[in-house]
Amino acid sequence: MLVRVVATTLVERPLQEVFDFVSNVENYLRFHSRAVVTWRVNQGPVSVGDRWWAKTRYLGTVRQYEFRVTSFEQDRRFTTWTETGRLPFGSGCEIESAGDAVRVTCIREMRLEGWRILLRPVVALLLQREIDLEAADLRAALPLAAPEPNDQSGTISHSPTSSLP
Repeated sequence: MLVRVVATTLVERPLQEVFDFVSNVENYLRFHSRAVVTWRVNQGPVSVGDRWWAKTRYLGTVRQYEFRVTSFEQDRRFTTWTETGRLPFGSGCEIESAGDAVRVTCIREMRLEGWRILLRPVVALLLQREIDLEAADLRAALPLAAPEPNDQSGTISHSPTSSLP
């Protein structure tokens, strides 16, 4: 059983700049609250199958995970998945133009099997809390573009959503 949660935020930055930021795993420290250190294994342009590593802190313990890029569509979608830990999980972002802003949908998925399926409601709640924070941190990590003189805009919004039934 796959548990999937999402959170959406609007960022007033150019679409390519937002995508380049979220698809660079070295930036994860700026918007993944549990990330301690991240590094890419492959050199050159990002592509499906590339590997990267992350050390994360959860409940005071640091764990290391190997991730693989599972989808990469330039200026549209970037997702990764790991089988390294006890509970396989993935994360990523979908990017799309939304008028003068860019809509970023942050995604978190976790596969539950066996008796762990019983934990689905708790896992969904914890993942939703985590992805909501990630979306807010991402918005904060991408400061607004300098407004035009006399421009009163510059607002951004955060609206968490979940695809769970």
